[in-house]
Amino acid sequence: MIETYPGIKFSHHHIGEIWNEYINNGEYSDNEQEQLVDALTRETVEQFDYVTGLSWEPSRGVIWSSPDSSFDVGDLEEVLAEVIGWVADRFDDIEEETLTESITGESEMKVYNTTSDNDTTQNIDEFNWTENQERALVPYELDENGYGINPSDENNLLPGRGELHHWGEAVAADAIVYTVLGDDVYLLMVKRDDGHGWALPGGGLNPGESSRMAVIRELNEETNISNAYALILGDLTARVVPDPRAGQHAWMVTVPTVFIAEKRSGWNGKLPQVEAGDDAADVDWFPATDYDTLEASIKQREGVVFPAHVDMLRDVLRNNVSAAELNDIINDFYKN
Repeated sequence: MIETYPGIKFSHHHIGEIWNEYINNGEYSDNEQEQLVDALTRETVEQFDYVTGLSWEPSRGVIWSSPDSSFDVGDLEEVLAEVIGWVADRFDDIEEETLTESITGESEMKVYNTTSDNDTTQNIDEFNWTENQERALVPYELDENGYGINPSDENNLLPGRGELHHWGEAVAADAIVYTVLGDDVYLLMVKRDDGHGWALPGGGLNPGESSRMAVIRELNEETNISNAYALILGDLTARVVPDPRAGQHAWMVTVPTVFIAEKRSGWNGKLPQVEAGDDAADVDWFPATDYDTLEASIKQREGVVFPAHVDMLRDVLRNNVSAAELNDIINDFYKN
């Protein structure tokens, strides 16, 4: 059973007004201010086109940018942070915490452990283990030398940081993107370019990003998905992934986000368009009513599931997701 999550929504009209006001320093009438406050704080759902070229419904729904969009997704964090601050300063009725939560999925901008905190030249004794441990999404212990111990249950871990480029925990965001075609359920997967197989789209967080921001950025970078709405159902619990590159003192933790890519005009009975980008060797939709179906479909392509994602995919697909259930969620979404 899939659980949906409430979120605070913006309408495209009011996002446009915010942007124009932010850029042009215009003025609002009292009535316009009331409408804006209402649009920024209500819990009803309206899809909108983000005026910079990226279409995005914060907290729950996304419409990926079209292939010819000139908007750089990498600019999203800076743009939204500025708009959040500007709107919160302008209107006493709007809490900055509320805006931040509506856009990032979090009530405050949490500081995450990221791979850029350190590099391959840094000695293990130079690393700030105290800070990494305090920020950790998955708690871990220190050994007698004060080094972090990989909290996974994996045996035969590589020494040190293994093949990873950081010490301790680093956080990634992965996208579990379903879509429905007829009576069949499909899952979006990318083929890694490092030979480790087919994985969920995703990647490491950049400094200052939330997991929600990162997962949307990675989806755009790796899959170039277009011509589809996507409803964000919510974030799953952070978990250590059994990454084959991990070491005794370096590991990855992921925050999975569940989406449904929903029909949009122009599909004509086809799956949403995707094209491999960034560090993906290939990208495609695979039948995924359950894990065995997904694995068999990937094997038909002479591929394997990325070992770090096997357990997570087994957990997610354990309850045999049906096309009817996903369609019910989509229909309920638009009724509210």
